[in-house]
Amino acid sequence: MITATRAETGWGRFRADFQAELLARIPEHLERLSWSAERIEAAQRDGLRRLLAHAVAHSPFHRQRLAWRPTSPEHRARLTWPACR
Repeated sequence: MITATRAETGWGRFRADFQAELLARIPEHLERLSWSAERIEAAQRDGLRRLLAHAVAHSPFHRQRLAWRPTSPEHRARLTWPACR
């Protein structure tokens, strides 16, 4: 009877690949610890903008739901929702 080692199984390969990718990103995550509050807010705002753009581009439901989204900088400046600025 032939038995596979844990690393040779589908789960083992998935786990090893995931762990390698996670470890490779540690320097990037550690660098974020020194970000200022303004930099964190900018990164969050940019991430939300990308998420909303993806939702509008790929989902008719979200495209219709987010159709109200302001487009002019003047309109965005009046809103209190930070992601719209």
